[in-house]
Amino acid sequence: MKIFSFDRRFSAPGDKGFFIEFFCGPTRVPICLHFTALFNFVFVVASFLTEMKSASAESAAPLGEDGTELTFECSSRDVGRIIGTKGTNIRGLEHGAHPCRIKTPAKNEQSGGDQNGGALMVVVRITGGTRELRQRCKEAIDAVLMGSDPSDVYAEMDGAAVMRNLDPVVLNFLGKRKKDLERKHKVRLELEAKSLRIWSTGQGGGGSSSSSSKRGADRAGDPKSVMSEEVEAAKAAIEHEIDELQTSDTIVVRVPADRVGSIINHTSLRQLQDSSHIQCMVTKDDQGTGIRLVGLKGAIEEGRSCIEKLMGGEGADFLSFFPGLLSKMSKQADGDFRRDVRSMAEWCQVAVDIEPSRLTFAGSSENVDYAKREGMKILGYYFPQNCCRVDLEYDSVDYIAGEDDRNLMRLQQMGASVALDRTACYVWVTALLPRNVDAVRKRVEDLQTAWGELFQVVTVRDRGDISKILGNQGAIARQIQDETGAKLEVDRRELKIRITGNTKESVQKARSQVLAKLGAGGGGRRRGADNDASWGGAWPTEGATSLKPDDDDDGWGAGPPKNQTLSNIKRGKKGPSAWG
Repeated sequence: MKIFSFDRRFSAPGDKGFFIEFFCGPTRVPICLHFTALFNFVFVVASFLTEMKSASAESAAPLGEDGTELTFECSSRDVGRIIGTKGTNIRGLEHGAHPCRIKTPAKNEQSGGDQNGGALMVVVRITGGTRELRQRCKEAIDAVLMGSDPSDVYAEMDGAAVMRNLDPVVLNFLGKRKKDLERKHKVRLELEAKSLRIWSTGQGGGGSSSSSSKRGADRAGDPKSVMSEEVEAAKAAIEHEIDELQTSDTIVVRVPADRVGSIINHTSLRQLQDSSHIQCMVTKDDQGTGIRLVGLKGAIEEGRSCIEKLMGGEGADFLSFFPGLLSKMSKQADGDFRRDVRSMAEWCQVAVDIEPSRLTFAGSSENVDYAKREGMKILGYYFPQNCCRVDLEYDSVDYIAGEDDRNLMRLQQMGASVALDRTACYVWVTALLPRNVDAVRKRVEDLQTAWGELFQVVTVRDRGDISKILGNQGAIARQIQDETGAKLEVDRRELKIRITGNTKESVQKARSQVLAKLGAGGGGRRRGADNDASWGGAWPTEGATSLKPDDDDDGWGAGPPKNQTLSNIKRGKKGPSAWG
């Protein structure tokens, strides 16, 4: 019985196909097939089978090195540590193992749906480069997860000695003696925010963290470098000097009783306390009044020197900046910078010393204050992205510093040099990376905003208005505090009422009741007032009164024209702010 027959036909030019006729008894069913359609069908089926096979093989492949990439599992909580703040860690890891790339998964991705203590297990991939580079990058990631800095890890891999967690006093000491130590021990030193790297002279060194990472990436194919004897000896000698410097000690500096308050609250001494964490206390005994300094030996010696200068009637202050900032300048720029500083010192009639991590000023108090402001403008001109000054409201300084200066210490741990001037009411920030400067500035601005919501000041006309708020033995003030949950602090000398609370609503409610007690928005207009913002306690964002004096814009401008230095600019010329 004939089941089918094949018949090739051409119904039109270029129409290539064939007919298959199926017979089922007397019935004949013709089917026309085209070569193109048949080819497409076969291609789709083959592609589908290939993809299924690849997916099955990938899911069954174990983690590790497969010749093209290195994969490993980690907790999803560790992914943030690998990336770092604004990607600082992952960029440093990739830079030190260039051209490797680290691919982190999305937050919702996991490996097999497993969970470990509530944290998802995710897969991180290292692609590109050679097998040695990928393994180098993996070792650096393991160290970063333990809390190390990527540049320090790569430096140790390349044979450098790294000393971590150094305080500002030690860094300033090392900066002063850097050249002497290099010449004595025949090594190269790299100073970072909180670490010191010691390289042998044959390894190059002496550059930035990025240069050391790049140097390590170029040598990553070689066997792991071993620390030389010169580096080990230099590290031991430097550690011995640091141990002597970090010996805790206590000294008492005798100060006249009528000047002890002004000296212990002086800006330079307060900034020294913030940076070196020494303790300054007023003490009285049979020998008279003095200031007791407790802390590291090197720090209290600096404190003694500062107090003695202040007692002698001299202005003693310093302007700190990030260690290693000046080393980033070219030879020509460094010469221009030093010439501008000398010219500024002559103009302000002060003595200025350029140290590796700060500018120190000596002279009369007024001249030193003026020279410090000019020094900020010079640094802002040469390092516009690495320096920043954030002005503060007068009453917000203590809130910005935090209880026991905790907020200030957190700011100092963000990869930047942070100095708080409680008298002039500003925060001075410097860093090698512009993103660290921006991060600190944003944090300070956030603290300012929070202070504006939780802290308010109402200025009154006279002591009569103070009595309206206090009432009989403080009964009215206690009633406002009980009803609102806020705290009132009445300053009879400055004629101010300070309101603080845990929530914005409680502060607003207390402020409204205070203004209601005063009547007509603060008890009337103060004599001689030029605007409404000078009385009645406006919100800080709406023009609250600030006791901070206006900055003097005279002197240096924002920077010289092209191909000129600040020394060539006529003094007294006004220009746009250097902090625009």
